[in-house]
Amino acid sequence: MTLILRSAVLLLLISVALSGCNRANVRVPGASVEMTSQPTKFVAKNRVQSRVIVVAPVDLRPAHYGEKVAGTDWKACETDSLTGDQAKAAVQRQLIAALVESRIFSEVRADAPSAGDIVVQPEIHALCSSVYGVLFARAAGISAIQLKVTRGADTLFAQKFERVVVDNEPEYSGSQVTFIEQAMRTLMSDSLRELSRNFVIQIDKDVAAWKL
Repeated sequence: MTLILRSAVLLLLISVALSGCNRANVRVPGASVEMTSQPTKFVAKNRVQSRVIVVAPVDLRPAHYGEKVAGTDWKACETDSLTGDQAKAAVQRQLIAALVESRIFSEVRADAPSAGDIVVQPEIHALCSSVYGVLFARAAGISAIQLKVTRGADTLFAQKFERVVVDNEPEYSGSQVTFIEQAMRTLMSDSLRELSRNFVIQIDKDVAAWKL
């Protein structure tokens, strides 16, 4: 079923008409509301009695605009819906929530790391949403994050995770009839949730082999 988007923002529709169907470069009023973390519904099998610190991400999105994400035709876009440090805060918050829910580590925090802490260092390569069409549209939330896990000078884990959630997929948690601002924000959150879920699933597989 195609997503039916309702928007009262006439300027947005005029911009789309002038620039084509892709809204990736259009600032979307109302979509900058702070994203909240979502549960991943994953609990790990492994347990580690160590504290993990998720540091503030490095935002490298401008360097990756136009790159295809997760083997799809959806690309890292310039959609200006997360301003200032909102993208970094959203990623840090979701990663912490996923790690806490997974129960892999005895403690998960966003403090400054101390000696002996395991540190998660995220780099944001993409976090945006893109919509094609006007009244009957296809929309996607797009995320790509490089995640490095270290302890002291040792790198325990390094992998790039990418996830695209489209409005016709079961991972989309929003409505099929909604305002464009809400659909875009929901899809970004869904994409980030699924990416963080894949991250903790992989950590659960690998953590037993770490030399801690």
